[in-house]
Amino acid sequence: MLHNKKTFISFFFLLNLFLASFFVSKDYYPNATSRALPVYTLITEGTWEIDRYEKLTIDKSFVGGHFYTDKAPLSTIITLIPSFLFLDLKKPSSDGEFYGQLDSVITLGGIFSSSLMFTLLMILTLLIVSRGEYSQMLDYAVPILFLFYGSNLFAYSGVLWGHLLAALLLTVSYYFLSFKNSYFLSGLFLGLGVCAEYPLGIVALIWSIQLLMKRRQDTFKRVTLWGSGLLGPAALLMCYHYIFTGHPFKPLYFYVATDYFKRMSVDLGLSLPDLVVMYKLVFSQFRGALFYTPVIIFLFFSYFIKGERGRFKNSFVLTACTSLLLLNAGYFVWDGGWCHGPRHLLPALALLMFFVAVNFDKFHFRHWGFYVLSGFGVILNIMTKTVGTIYSSEYEFPYLDYIIPQFLYFEYSANNFLIEMPESFLVYLPFVWIVLFLGCITVIISAKRSYESSL
Repeated sequence: MLHNKKTFISFFFLLNLFLASFFVSKDYYPNATSRALPVYTLITEGTWEIDRYEKLTIDKSFVGGHFYTDKAPLSTIITLIPSFLFLDLKKPSSDGEFYGQLDSVITLGGIFSSSLMFTLLMILTLLIVSRGEYSQMLDYAVPILFLFYGSNLFAYSGVLWGHLLAALLLTVSYYFLSFKNSYFLSGLFLGLGVCAEYPLGIVALIWSIQLLMKRRQDTFKRVTLWGSGLLGPAALLMCYHYIFTGHPFKPLYFYVATDYFKRMSVDLGLSLPDLVVMYKLVFSQFRGALFYTPVIIFLFFSYFIKGERGRFKNSFVLTACTSLLLLNAGYFVWDGGWCHGPRHLLPALALLMFFVAVNFDKFHFRHWGFYVLSGFGVILNIMTKTVGTIYSSEYEFPYLDYIIPQFLYFEYSANNFLIEMPESFLVYLPFVWIVLFLGCITVIISAKRSYESSL
């Protein structure tokens, strides 16, 4: 069935897009609603203003007498395109009609701005690890499945936020920078990443400095190409700011309308990094990256055992991950509010996973430790996706205090699933996903054996 590379990639892409979209977050949480409302008002009213619906979200700005989303614009723009093409949005005649249409926008945005990006990250990693060879793809496909579905990235597929979009763009930027020496494209994709999530601006600054410090005969050419790539997205972002705030360097975050976020208007809510916060972002059950993506523990241990520490220290990955960690550790809402895991570190996490994966060999991906930790991550994610990725930040131990009890008592919500089903059937949907996941693995193993027998 999967007899060549193109067929296999198509199968891998489509099935994983479905698996990544099987769970969606349809609830009107502030972050997603803030991104969806401009899509709705632009299509139905021809304006970016969300005045009529501003009470639906606390993530908003007030400037020039109007309310707007306070988010970076790229995820909203990406959601706008399929919403315009596939949805029949119109001015509502009732509240029920409005919420039904907004629900469709949030669902479609979750698929196109998050699930699709998650799937493309998997495809990119598979292609680089396998070097584009069909036989190698069959070898690495199953480990790639476990790596990504066992990570905190999967928890945010199907959620209309900007983290997975930013994660993909940062990883693609690194790919062009380190694998292709294509400085223009690297700068271009990182610039787009900033349009998805403003914190990536610190990576753009750090990487620019790194390129300048690597003195070679072609340093000027490389930096010029890099800067040219950044310039396009930067110009568009400045135009976006100017249209709404009257200043190219003042994002809408400077005009937040909710009292709790007023500190954003002064210093973007940033201060010096807190060591206790850094510990919590890396190790704790509350927001620790190592807890929410446990396979990273094995990947790091195995990678450093190989004796390639110097290569890691000299890489752009280290500076990107470190700068994002320090930035988040100094942010006044470092825990991300209502969310799951260290959501602000997802771009760094994706880059780290990609870097370690492409420097691995087959032995490590076949090791029992890899499958134990990644499998544990898959189980944690299935429980999380079933009860909902977005929950109160008051839970100090989210799994013990909320997720596991909700899962065991079958407290599921239909708003967590793409497939509309009666509540009595919701209990079966997590197991449907597991069957599909195992079925995908079975098909890949079968294709591998068929290929090997044909040699």
